[in-house]
Parts: sequence; structure tokens; C-alpha cells
Amino acid sequence: LPVVIYGDLDGEPGITADDAKALAEHLMRARTFTGAFLEAADVNRDGNVDGEDLLLLLRSLQGDYAISQKG
Repeated sequence: LPVVIYGDLDGEPGITADDAKALAEHLMRARTFTGAFLEAADVNRDGNVDGEDLLLLLRSLQGDYAISQKG
């Protein structure tokens, strides 16, 4: 089973600016997430991957928001 780390969209250790870039590319339809990566992109877990998820991911990189990993 894949492990989902919310906000980690490139599979590399940690949540970084590369993850925010990947999410922005997905939102602009320049990249497509599926499976566990699509689930990880739904940072706020509301069932939609959208600009709010990108905003929260960017806020987490600035230290203004903690992405919950609890189910």
C-alpha cells in the first residue's frame, strides 16, 4: 500500500518548494496527479485539489500552517 504524506507531491523527503511547484503545475493542467499523489495534493482533505490546497502548502513552507498527517 502506498503511504500518503499530505503536501509531499514529488516523493522526495520532506515538503519543499518543488512540491508547491508540482501542485501549481497540476492546477494549470501541465501535470496530472493520480493515485496516492492526487490524494496527497488534497492538503485540506476536502475532496478537491484546488487553489486552497496550494495556498495552504505555500503557507506551510513559510511556517504559517501545519499540514496535518493524521487521518
